[in-house]
Amino acid sequence: MVQAGRPVDSTLRLVEQLNALSQLTESLAFRVVELEERLAATELKLQPLMESTPSVAQTEDTELRLEDTEERIARLESLLNGSGSLGAGRIWGPAKERHSEPVEDSDPFIDEGEQPFMDELAA
Repeated sequence: MVQAGRPVDSTLRLVEQLNALSQLTESLAFRVVELEERLAATELKLQPLMESTPSVAQTEDTELRLEDTEERIARLESLLNGSGSLGAGRIWGPAKERHSEPVEDSDPFIDEGEQPFMDELAA
């Protein structure tokens, strides 16, 4: 009689596993549908942004910023190559407020000599 019980046990086990697999598949299907709905909502939000063209003022501002960035990069490259001076064409604020002040001293660090440490001063 023990052998007669085994096929029933394995059949019940198989039924339970198939039921669990079916529940898992249903849960995954619901999640896929939810993701598709979220994607569609996100695409609807992005559609006006993708279709809109930037205004003339935005385009000009972007161009000015790009030109300013290119000038800064060129200046940095010349400094790195050693062909530029430290103060030539420095920009201290927005692109409209440019200051070009040449540096009089080529060595910005003043040779002050060695300074004593704090513990040497106390002794």
